Amino acid sequence: MENKVIIFYHRVDYDGLFSCAIVEHYVIKELGIQEVITKGWTYGDPRPSLPEIKEGESCLVFLVDISFPPEDVLSLKNLGGYKVVWIDHHISAIDSSKELGYDDLEGVRRLGVGACELCWNYLHNNITAPKSIRLISAYDVWNKDRFSWDKETVAFQLGLKTQYGVVYNSINQVFEKLIEKDSRLTADIIESGKTINTYNQKRHKTAVGTYGFPVLVAGKYRGICMLTSEFGSQQFNSVINNYDITICVNKRDVAEGRPFAISMYSESETGLNLADYLKENFCGGGHKTAAGGSMTRDQFLQLIDTHTI
Repeated sequence: MENKVIIFYHRVDYDGLFSCAIVEHYVIKELGIQEVITKGWTYGDPRPSLPEIKEGESCLVFLVDISFPPEDVLSLKNLGGYKVVWIDHHISAIDSSKELGYDDLEGVRRLGVGACELCWNYLHNNITAPKSIRLISAYDVWNKDRFSWDKETVAFQLGLKTQYGVVYNSINQVFEKLIEKDSRLTADIIESGKTINTYNQKRHKTAVGTYGFPVLVAGKYRGICMLTSEFGSQQFNSVINNYDITICVNKRDVAEGRPFAISMYSESETGLNLADYLKENFCGGGHKTAAGGSMTRDQFLQLIDTHTI
């Protein structure tokens, strides 16, 4: 039995936050391990550190909704005293694991399902996940058919963000209520999110019309870009049928190196694999139709000056 657990999770969205909460609650309640460390991480962050373990101790390391750079994963895999469980759904990371020989790590990798739902299924023997987790999963992989997209999936996201922010401690404190059967809290969050969604659709239409600008992506694809503190292609709903790709750029909380975050989305496969494109050019990754990464100052200035990316 491991003496301690560390959970690395994608810190910028609810799929990562819920993945971490699922694992943390499981190892405390079901495995009886009380020493649990949670560390949020995202692409472009400094290399994460591991807790020291004494001789004879062991540490269970979960990577949920993320994968570190391949060299770090390989190093971690071969490090004595650490057992790695990797649960992820990003095609770029999964492909790298197959190419470089760490696809045999424990856990589960599967496309088309949110990492939080994969975590739940892995730890709970495929018992159907609570609705809150299924809603987060559907949003993260852009599954518009699973629930009513605007009235449930998007509304739940917006309600969560307004009431709790994208902050792990806030979500963790109400997690038990969110996974109850017929959770009243989940229903209340959806209701509050419906009102916010109606307001946001009007606000986003105005913002895109004022601040959005056309961009040529990879020399051939029609894109529209906006410098914004928000992420998500729903900001472009009013114009999305006119473009192949939508792009959000945001200033990151780092002083140098790669100070801008970028996310790209397409409603359907355009011929450009966004996960590969972001991986090759912006130290990122993700899915074929939704991916994120980080930009250098020079890359940002090129985007602004030339409207190409």
